[in-house]
Amino acid sequence: MTVEWSWAEVYREHPVPPVRARDPLEPPGGLVARYVGDAPGTAERPRIGFACWWDQPRESTLSGMPWNLRVALQAVTQVKDIGVDVRGLCRSALRAVNMRYHRGWSCSWRHSRLSDAYSEWVMARELHKVSRTGGCDAVLMIGDLGRVPLPLFLLADSSWDSQISGSVSETAYAQLRSLSVATMRRRRDRQVQLFQSTSGVIAESHWLARCLIEQSGLAADKVYVVHPGLSVGPGWGSGAEPPAARHAPRRRLLFVGRQYRPFDFYRKGGDIVVRAFEILRRDYDPLVTLTIAGVESWPLKGNPPDGVDLVGVVPRAQVAALLDSHDLLVVPSRMEPFGYIFIEALVRGVPCIGRDAYAMPEVITPGLSGALVGSYDGQELAEVIVNVLGDDGLYETCRQRAPAMAKYFSWDRAAVEIVDIIARSVSGTA
Repeated sequence: MTVEWSWAEVYREHPVPPVRARDPLEPPGGLVARYVGDAPGTAERPRIGFACWWDQPRESTLSGMPWNLRVALQAVTQVKDIGVDVRGLCRSALRAVNMRYHRGWSCSWRHSRLSDAYSEWVMARELHKVSRTGGCDAVLMIGDLGRVPLPLFLLADSSWDSQISGSVSETAYAQLRSLSVATMRRRRDRQVQLFQSTSGVIAESHWLARCLIEQSGLAADKVYVVHPGLSVGPGWGSGAEPPAARHAPRRRLLFVGRQYRPFDFYRKGGDIVVRAFEILRRDYDPLVTLTIAGVESWPLKGNPPDGVDLVGVVPRAQVAALLDSHDLLVVPSRMEPFGYIFIEALVRGVPCIGRDAYAMPEVITPGLSGALVGSYDGQELAEVIVNVLGDDGLYETCRQRAPAMAKYFSWDRAAVEIVDIIARSVSGTA
Protein backbone atom coordinates (compact mmCIF):
# COMPACT_ATOMS: atom_id res chain seq x y z
CA MET A 1 0.00 0.00 0.00
CA THR A 2 1.45 3.35 -1.01
CA VAL A 3 2.19 5.81 1.79
CA GLU A 4 1.23 9.39 0.94
CA TRP A 5 2.86 11.05 3.95
CA SER A 6 5.90 10.49 6.11
CA TRP A 7 5.35 8.11 9.00
CA ALA A 8 6.21 10.83 11.51
CA GLU A 9 3.34 12.97 10.20
CA VAL A 10 0.66 10.34 10.83
CA TYR A 11 0.37 11.04 14.56
CA ARG A 12 -0.99 14.06 16.39
CA GLU A 13 -1.40 15.08 20.00
CA HIS A 14 -4.14 12.95 21.49
CA PRO A 15 -7.35 14.80 22.38
CA VAL A 16 -7.64 12.93 25.68
CA PRO A 17 -4.94 14.19 28.05
CA PRO A 18 -3.04 11.85 30.35
CA VAL A 19 -3.85 11.39 33.99
CA ARG A 20 -1.40 13.40 36.08
CA ALA A 21 1.97 11.78 36.70
CA ARG A 22 1.51 9.54 39.69
CA ASP A 23 3.68 6.93 41.35
CA PRO A 24 2.12 3.51 40.59
CA LEU A 25 3.36 2.26 43.97
CA GLU A 26 1.16 4.75 45.84
CA PRO A 27 -2.20 3.49 47.16
CA PRO A 28 -5.01 3.97 44.61
CA GLY A 29 -6.69 7.34 44.71
CA GLY A 30 -9.61 9.17 43.19
CA LEU A 31 -8.74 8.93 39.51
CA VAL A 32 -11.13 8.67 36.59
CA ALA A 33 -12.22 5.06 36.88
CA ARG A 34 -13.02 2.73 39.75
CA TYR A 35 -10.19 0.75 41.23
CA VAL A 36 -11.04 -2.18 43.49
CA GLY A 37 -7.68 -3.88 43.88
CA ASP A 38 -7.23 -2.52 47.40
CA ALA A 39 -9.73 -4.97 48.88
CA PRO A 40 -9.39 -8.37 47.19
CA GLY A 41 -11.28 -11.43 48.26
CA THR A 42 -14.41 -9.70 49.59
CA ALA A 43 -16.82 -11.80 47.52
CA GLU A 44 -17.08 -15.47 46.61
CA ARG A 45 -14.69 -16.32 43.82
CA PRO A 46 -16.47 -16.83 40.49
CA ARG A 47 -15.83 -19.52 37.92
CA ILE A 48 -14.42 -17.68 34.92
CA GLY A 49 -14.54 -18.61 31.26
CA PHE A 50 -11.37 -17.29 29.59
CA ALA A 51 -11.81 -16.15 25.98
CA CYS A 52 -8.91 -15.21 23.75
CA TRP A 53 -7.95 -15.60 20.11
CA TRP A 54 -4.93 -17.86 20.53
CA ASP A 55 -1.83 -17.96 18.37
CA GLN A 56 0.46 -20.96 18.19
CA PRO A 57 2.15 -21.68 20.48
CA ARG A 58 -0.35 -20.22 22.90
CA GLU A 59 2.42 -18.82 25.08
CA SER A 60 3.36 -16.44 22.24
CA THR A 61 -0.07 -14.80 21.93
CA LEU A 62 0.17 -11.01 22.36
CA SER A 63 3.73 -11.29 23.71
CA GLY A 64 2.60 -13.79 26.35
CA MET A 65 0.04 -11.57 28.08
CA PRO A 66 -3.06 -13.84 27.84
CA TRP A 67 -1.12 -16.97 28.73
CA ASN A 68 0.50 -15.44 31.82
CA LEU A 69 -2.76 -13.90 32.98
CA ARG A 70 -4.58 -17.20 32.58
CA VAL A 71 -1.93 -19.02 34.63
CA ALA A 72 -2.22 -16.37 37.37
CA LEU A 73 -6.02 -16.56 37.35
CA GLN A 74 -5.89 -20.33 37.85
CA ALA A 75 -4.07 -19.76 41.13
CA VAL A 76 -6.98 -17.60 42.34
CA THR A 77 -10.14 -19.25 41.02
CA GLN A 78 -11.55 -21.82 38.59
CA VAL A 79 -10.76 -20.96 34.98
CA LYS A 80 -12.20 -22.72 31.93
CA ASP A 81 -10.88 -22.08 28.46
CA ILE A 82 -13.51 -21.05 25.90
CA GLY A 83 -11.05 -19.37 23.54
CA VAL A 84 -10.66 -19.49 19.78
CA ASP A 85 -7.86 -21.61 18.37
CA VAL A 86 -7.70 -21.41 14.56
CA ARG A 87 -5.34 -23.90 12.92
CA GLY A 88 -4.54 -25.64 9.67
CA LEU A 89 -7.11 -25.61 6.89
CA CYS A 90 -9.52 -23.38 8.81
CA ARG A 91 -6.91 -20.64 9.19
CA SER A 92 -5.86 -21.01 5.56
CA ALA A 93 -9.46 -20.75 4.39
CA LEU A 94 -10.14 -17.63 6.44
CA ARG A 95 -7.01 -16.01 5.08
CA ALA A 96 -7.77 -16.99 1.48
CA VAL A 97 -11.29 -15.56 1.41
CA ASN A 98 -10.08 -12.28 2.91
CA MET A 99 -7.14 -11.57 0.60
CA ARG A 100 -7.50 -8.18 -1.06
CA TYR A 101 -5.46 -6.31 -3.63
CA HIS A 102 -5.25 -2.53 -3.33
CA ARG A 103 -1.86 -1.17 -4.33
CA GLY A 104 -0.51 -4.50 -3.14
CA TRP A 105 -1.80 -7.66 -1.47
CA SER A 106 -3.06 -7.52 2.10
CA CYS A 107 -5.09 -9.77 4.35
CA SER A 108 -7.13 -8.56 7.30
CA TRP A 109 -8.85 -11.85 7.99
CA ARG A 110 -8.95 -11.31 11.76
CA HIS A 111 -11.16 -8.25 11.14
CA SER A 112 -13.65 -9.94 8.81
CA ARG A 113 -17.32 -10.69 9.44
CA LEU A 114 -16.63 -14.35 8.75
CA SER A 115 -13.96 -14.47 11.48
CA ASP A 116 -16.34 -12.72 13.87
CA ALA A 117 -19.02 -15.31 13.19
CA TYR A 118 -16.52 -18.12 13.58
CA SER A 119 -15.21 -16.85 16.93
CA GLU A 120 -18.74 -16.50 18.34
CA TRP A 121 -19.59 -20.02 17.16
CA VAL A 122 -16.46 -21.45 18.81
CA MET A 123 -17.14 -19.68 22.11
CA ALA A 124 -20.75 -20.93 22.13
CA ARG A 125 -19.52 -24.47 21.48
CA GLU A 126 -16.94 -24.29 24.26
CA LEU A 127 -19.42 -22.81 26.72
CA HIS A 128 -21.77 -25.70 25.98
CA LYS A 129 -18.94 -28.13 26.76
CA VAL A 130 -18.03 -26.53 30.07
CA SER A 131 -21.69 -26.37 31.10
CA ARG A 132 -21.49 -30.14 31.57
CA THR A 133 -18.88 -29.67 34.30
CA GLY A 134 -20.44 -26.87 36.32
CA GLY A 135 -20.28 -24.04 33.78
CA CYS A 136 -19.06 -20.50 34.33
CA ASP A 137 -20.33 -17.52 36.28
CA ALA A 138 -18.80 -14.96 33.93
CA VAL A 139 -16.50 -14.61 30.94
CA LEU A 140 -13.25 -12.65 30.80
CA MET A 141 -12.44 -11.79 27.19
CA ILE A 142 -9.18 -10.52 25.71
CA GLY A 143 -10.09 -8.43 22.68
CA ASP A 144 -13.53 -8.05 21.13
CA LEU A 145 -14.36 -11.59 20.02
CA GLY A 146 -18.13 -11.27 20.35
CA ARG A 147 -21.08 -11.63 22.67
CA VAL A 148 -21.69 -14.50 25.07
CA PRO A 149 -24.84 -15.41 27.08
CA LEU A 150 -23.11 -14.72 30.42
CA PRO A 151 -21.87 -11.65 32.31
CA LEU A 152 -19.00 -10.47 30.12
CA PHE A 153 -15.89 -8.56 31.19
CA LEU A 154 -13.56 -7.23 28.53
CA LEU A 155 -9.87 -6.64 29.28
CA ALA A 156 -8.80 -3.78 27.01
CA ASP A 157 -5.31 -2.45 26.31
CA SER A 158 -6.62 0.05 23.75
CA SER A 159 -9.71 0.92 21.74
CA TRP A 160 -10.43 1.88 18.16
CA ASP A 161 -11.59 5.30 19.33
CA SER A 162 -8.41 5.98 21.28
CA GLN A 163 -6.17 4.81 18.46
CA ILE A 164 -7.93 6.55 15.57
CA SER A 165 -8.09 9.89 17.40
CA GLY A 166 -4.32 9.83 17.91
CA SER A 167 -3.70 9.99 14.15
CA VAL A 168 -4.22 12.84 11.71
CA SER A 169 -7.21 11.21 10.00
CA GLU A 170 -9.26 8.04 9.72
CA THR A 171 -7.66 7.41 6.34
CA ALA A 172 -4.16 7.64 7.80
CA TYR A 173 -4.86 5.21 10.61
CA ALA A 174 -6.71 2.78 8.35
CA GLN A 175 -3.68 2.75 6.07
CA LEU A 176 -1.39 2.03 9.01
CA ARG A 177 -3.51 -1.01 9.85
CA SER A 178 -3.81 -2.12 6.21
CA LEU A 179 -7.58 -1.73 6.42
CA SER A 180 -10.19 0.09 4.39
CA VAL A 181 -11.83 3.02 6.14
CA ALA A 182 -15.17 1.20 5.89
CA THR A 183 -13.78 -1.91 7.60
CA MET A 184 -12.16 0.17 10.32
CA ARG A 185 -15.39 2.05 11.01
CA ARG A 186 -17.31 -1.22 11.17
CA ARG A 187 -14.78 -2.61 13.65
CA ARG A 188 -15.02 0.54 15.74
CA ASP A 189 -18.83 0.46 15.83
CA ARG A 190 -18.86 -3.24 16.65
CA GLN A 191 -16.38 -2.72 19.49
CA VAL A 192 -18.40 0.11 21.04
CA GLN A 193 -21.56 -2.00 20.88
CA LEU A 194 -19.74 -4.86 22.57
CA PHE A 195 -18.31 -2.52 25.23
CA GLN A 196 -21.77 -1.21 26.02
CA SER A 197 -23.25 -4.72 26.28
CA THR A 198 -20.70 -5.92 28.85
CA SER A 199 -20.95 -6.08 32.61
CA GLY A 200 -17.62 -4.28 32.78
CA VAL A 201 -14.62 -3.16 30.77
CA ILE A 202 -11.28 -3.52 32.53
CA ALA A 203 -8.82 -0.97 31.15
CA GLU A 204 -5.08 -1.37 31.53
CA SER A 205 -4.62 2.31 32.36
CA HIS A 206 -6.47 5.27 33.82
CA TRP A 207 -5.85 7.11 30.56
CA LEU A 208 -7.63 4.39 28.55
CA ALA A 209 -10.46 4.39 31.09
CA ARG A 210 -10.88 8.10 30.41
CA CYS A 211 -10.97 7.39 26.65
CA LEU A 212 -13.63 4.70 27.11
CA ILE A 213 -15.81 7.11 29.06
CA GLU A 214 -15.21 10.30 27.08
CA GLN A 215 -14.82 8.92 23.56
CA SER A 216 -16.73 5.63 23.48
CA GLY A 217 -19.56 6.73 25.75
CA LEU A 218 -19.26 4.02 28.41
CA ALA A 219 -20.86 4.62 31.79
CA ALA A 220 -18.19 5.35 34.39
CA ASP A 221 -19.59 2.76 36.80
CA LYS A 222 -18.81 -0.10 34.39
CA VAL A 223 -15.21 0.93 33.66
CA TYR A 224 -12.46 -0.47 35.88
CA VAL A 225 -8.69 -0.07 35.89
CA VAL A 226 -6.16 -2.84 36.48
CA HIS A 227 -2.57 -2.14 35.51
CA PRO A 228 -1.12 -5.12 33.64
CA GLY A 229 1.53 -7.55 34.72
CA LEU A 230 4.87 -8.24 33.15
CA SER A 231 5.16 -11.31 30.91
CA VAL A 232 8.81 -12.28 31.21
CA GLY A 233 10.73 -15.41 30.45
CA PRO A 234 14.00 -17.06 31.48
CA GLY A 235 16.84 -14.80 32.53
CA TRP A 236 14.75 -12.27 34.43
CA GLY A 237 15.43 -13.66 37.89
CA SER A 238 13.13 -13.43 40.89
CA GLY A 239 13.13 -9.64 41.11
CA ALA A 240 13.35 -9.94 44.90
CA GLU A 241 16.60 -8.01 45.26
CA PRO A 242 17.67 -4.62 43.87
CA PRO A 243 19.80 -4.88 40.71
CA ALA A 244 23.41 -3.75 40.51
CA ALA A 245 24.09 -0.02 40.72
CA ARG A 246 24.86 2.02 37.60
CA HIS A 247 27.70 4.38 38.43
CA ALA A 248 28.75 7.54 36.58
CA PRO A 249 29.78 8.19 33.93
CA ARG A 250 26.58 6.81 32.39
CA ARG A 251 26.57 6.92 28.60
CA ARG A 252 24.73 3.89 27.25
CA LEU A 253 21.31 4.77 25.80
CA LEU A 254 18.79 2.18 24.63
CA PHE A 255 15.82 2.47 22.27
CA VAL A 256 13.53 -0.53 21.75
CA GLY A 257 11.02 -0.57 18.90
CA ARG A 258 9.09 -3.18 17.00
CA GLN A 259 10.35 -4.84 13.87
CA TYR A 260 7.42 -5.99 11.76
CA ARG A 261 5.75 -2.68 10.89
CA PRO A 262 7.91 0.16 9.52
CA PHE A 263 5.82 2.94 11.05
CA ASP A 264 6.41 1.62 14.58
CA PHE A 265 9.92 3.11 14.64
CA TYR A 266 8.30 6.54 14.26
CA ARG A 267 5.40 5.68 16.55
CA LYS A 268 7.92 4.94 19.28
CA GLY A 269 9.77 8.20 18.56
CA GLY A 270 12.91 6.56 17.20
CA ASP A 271 13.65 9.47 14.87
CA ILE A 272 13.45 11.90 17.81
CA VAL A 273 15.89 9.78 19.79
CA VAL A 274 18.38 9.79 16.91
CA ARG A 275 18.15 13.60 16.64
CA ALA A 276 18.72 13.97 20.38
CA PHE A 277 21.64 11.52 20.23
CA GLU A 278 23.38 13.55 17.54
CA ILE A 279 22.99 16.68 19.70
CA LEU A 280 24.39 14.82 22.71
CA ARG A 281 27.47 13.64 20.80
CA ARG A 282 28.07 17.13 19.40
CA ASP A 283 27.34 19.35 22.42
CA TYR A 284 27.59 17.25 25.59
CA ASP A 285 29.55 13.99 25.46
CA PRO A 286 31.15 12.50 22.32
CA LEU A 287 31.34 9.10 24.05
CA VAL A 288 27.58 8.62 24.46
CA THR A 289 26.31 5.53 22.62
CA LEU A 290 22.86 4.51 21.40
CA THR A 291 21.65 0.95 20.89
CA ILE A 292 18.57 0.49 18.71
CA ALA A 293 16.80 -2.85 19.17
CA GLY A 294 13.85 -4.32 17.32
CA VAL A 295 14.68 -2.74 13.95
CA GLU A 296 16.22 -4.97 11.29
CA SER A 297 17.53 -2.23 8.98
CA TRP A 298 18.33 1.47 9.31
CA PRO A 299 14.94 3.24 8.95
CA LEU A 300 16.19 6.80 8.32
CA LYS A 301 17.94 8.48 5.41
CA GLY A 302 21.69 8.06 5.11
CA ASN A 303 23.78 5.84 7.35
CA PRO A 304 23.59 5.38 11.12
CA PRO A 305 25.58 8.07 12.99
CA ASP A 306 28.80 7.12 14.74
CA GLY A 307 28.02 5.56 18.10
CA VAL A 308 24.75 3.93 17.01
CA ASP A 309 24.54 0.15 17.27
CA LEU A 310 21.68 -1.48 15.37
CA VAL A 311 21.22 -4.89 17.02
CA GLY A 312 18.13 -6.05 15.13
CA VAL A 313 15.37 -8.18 16.56
CA VAL A 314 16.13 -9.29 20.12
CA PRO A 315 14.33 -12.41 21.44
CA ARG A 316 12.30 -11.76 24.58
CA ALA A 317 14.57 -14.05 26.57
CA GLN A 318 17.47 -11.67 25.85
CA VAL A 319 15.72 -8.40 26.67
CA ALA A 320 16.77 -8.58 30.33
CA ALA A 321 20.45 -8.85 29.42
CA LEU A 322 20.07 -5.97 26.96
CA LEU A 323 18.54 -3.75 29.64
CA ASP A 324 21.20 -4.73 32.16
CA SER A 325 23.94 -3.55 29.81
CA HIS A 326 22.50 -0.03 29.37
CA ASP A 327 22.04 3.04 31.54
CA LEU A 328 18.85 4.64 30.23
CA LEU A 329 15.82 3.60 28.16
CA VAL A 330 14.64 6.39 25.84
CA VAL A 331 11.30 5.83 24.08
CA PRO A 332 9.40 9.14 23.58
CA SER A 333 6.43 7.53 21.82
CA ARG A 334 4.03 9.50 19.67
CA MET A 335 1.35 6.89 20.41
CA GLU A 336 1.67 4.54 23.37
CA PRO A 337 -1.47 3.06 24.96
CA PHE A 338 0.61 1.71 27.86
CA GLY A 339 4.28 0.91 27.34
CA TYR A 340 5.31 -2.55 28.51
CA ILE A 341 8.96 -1.85 27.70
CA PHE A 342 9.00 0.78 30.47
CA ILE A 343 7.92 -1.83 33.01
CA GLU A 344 10.56 -4.23 31.75
CA ALA A 345 13.20 -1.55 32.25
CA LEU A 346 12.05 -0.40 35.68
CA VAL A 347 12.01 -3.90 37.18
CA ARG A 348 15.69 -4.08 36.11
CA GLY A 349 16.39 -0.73 37.75
CA VAL A 350 16.83 1.12 34.44
CA PRO A 351 15.38 4.67 34.45
CA CYS A 352 13.17 5.61 31.51
CA ILE A 353 12.36 8.67 29.46
CA GLY A 354 8.94 8.72 27.83
CA ARG A 355 6.51 11.41 26.82
CA ASP A 356 3.99 13.18 29.01
CA ALA A 357 1.11 11.62 27.10
CA TYR A 358 -1.13 8.54 27.00
CA ALA A 359 -0.48 6.20 29.96
CA MET A 360 3.25 6.89 30.17
CA PRO A 361 2.88 9.13 33.26
CA GLU A 362 1.20 6.19 35.04
CA VAL A 363 4.40 4.16 34.70
CA ILE A 364 7.24 6.72 34.69
CA THR A 365 7.33 8.98 37.74
CA PRO A 366 9.64 12.00 37.24
CA GLY A 367 12.36 12.10 39.85
CA LEU A 368 11.77 8.50 40.94
CA SER A 369 11.98 6.38 37.80
CA GLY A 370 12.98 8.75 34.99
CA ALA A 371 11.54 11.76 33.21
CA LEU A 372 8.83 12.81 30.77
CA VAL A 373 9.23 15.14 27.80
CA GLY A 374 6.48 17.37 26.52
CA SER A 375 7.35 17.65 22.84
CA TYR A 376 8.92 15.98 19.82
CA ASP A 377 11.91 18.34 20.00
CA GLY A 378 15.32 16.67 19.87
CA GLN A 379 16.98 19.50 21.81
CA GLU A 380 14.55 19.16 24.72
CA LEU A 381 15.04 15.41 24.76
CA ALA A 382 18.84 15.79 24.72
CA GLU A 383 18.74 18.14 27.71
CA VAL A 384 16.45 15.80 29.66
CA ILE A 385 18.75 12.85 28.90
CA VAL A 386 21.75 14.80 30.25
CA ASN A 387 19.88 15.65 33.45
CA VAL A 388 18.77 12.06 34.06
CA LEU A 389 22.17 10.52 33.33
CA GLY A 390 23.75 12.82 35.91
CA ASP A 391 21.17 12.32 38.67
CA ASP A 392 22.78 9.91 41.14
CA GLY A 393 19.80 10.12 43.50
CA LEU A 394 17.33 9.14 40.79
CA TYR A 395 19.43 6.14 39.82
CA GLU A 396 19.67 4.90 43.40
CA THR A 397 15.95 5.41 43.97
CA CYS A 398 15.10 3.60 40.76
CA ARG A 399 17.40 0.72 41.73
CA GLN A 400 15.92 0.37 45.21
CA ARG A 401 12.36 0.47 43.88
CA ALA A 402 12.91 -2.28 41.31
CA PRO A 403 11.70 -5.20 43.52
CA ALA A 404 8.53 -3.31 44.46
CA MET A 405 7.88 -2.48 40.81
CA ALA A 406 8.31 -6.17 39.91
CA LYS A 407 5.84 -7.15 42.62
CA TYR A 408 3.29 -4.54 41.58
CA PHE A 409 3.50 -5.10 37.82
CA SER A 410 2.83 -8.82 38.14
CA TRP A 411 0.01 -10.89 36.74
CA ASP A 412 -0.44 -12.43 40.20
CA ARG A 413 -1.51 -9.03 41.54
CA ALA A 414 -3.55 -8.23 38.43
CA ALA A 415 -5.36 -11.59 38.58
CA VAL A 416 -6.50 -10.99 42.16
CA GLU A 417 -7.85 -7.56 41.22
CA ILE A 418 -9.65 -8.88 38.12
CA VAL A 419 -11.26 -11.76 40.01
CA ASP A 420 -12.40 -9.32 42.70
CA ILE A 421 -13.97 -7.01 40.11
CA ILE A 422 -15.87 -9.91 38.54
CA ALA A 423 -16.89 -11.34 41.92
CA ARG A 424 -18.29 -8.04 43.16
CA SER A 425 -20.19 -7.41 39.96
CA VAL A 426 -21.66 -10.90 39.67
CA SER A 427 -22.67 -10.95 43.35
CA GLY A 428 -24.14 -7.45 43.16
CA THR A 429 -21.76 -5.97 45.75
CA ALA A 430 -19.79 -3.79 43.35
